[in-house]
Amino acid sequence: MHLRVNFRNALVVSAVLIGSLLGATRGTQASASSSTVGDALLSFETHVKWAAVSDKWAGARPAWIGRVKAADTVGALATEILALETAMGWGAVEDSWRTRRDGWVAELSSAKTEATLARLLLELEATTKWTTVDDGWKALRDDWIARLKALR
Repeated sequence: MHLRVNFRNALVVSAVLIGSLLGATRGTQASASSSTVGDALLSFETHVKWAAVSDKWAGARPAWIGRVKAADTVGALATEILALETAMGWGAVEDSWRTRRDGWVAELSSAKTEATLARLLLELEATTKWTTVDDGWKALRDDWIARLKALR
């Protein structure tokens, strides 16, 4: 699996982490709906096939799940959305993601609301190839989308 780790990604992750820390100190506390985004993120990840993520994801996943469940700010949850996206290889997403990704990451790193996180998670899922997710995802997808769209 080809992992997309380079200097640019390291800078992006750093920016999101800094934004997360600033968000925590600014009091941008996530509301009850952030658990909706967090639950949606965990549900989506559960249905992403192992072949679509980096080899390191299996070892990182338990701590990632803990961080998603503990996320109490928009910035903290944004960081974990980016972590999953980064773990997914280029082959997991449509080719158009190569041109959209930088803008998506910028929006994610500056997100201030759960509604923005929901929109960006929906966008990631929409660009994810069907071959990336298991068959169970197809049965859950419509309700998953409706829950996130309700946050808008």
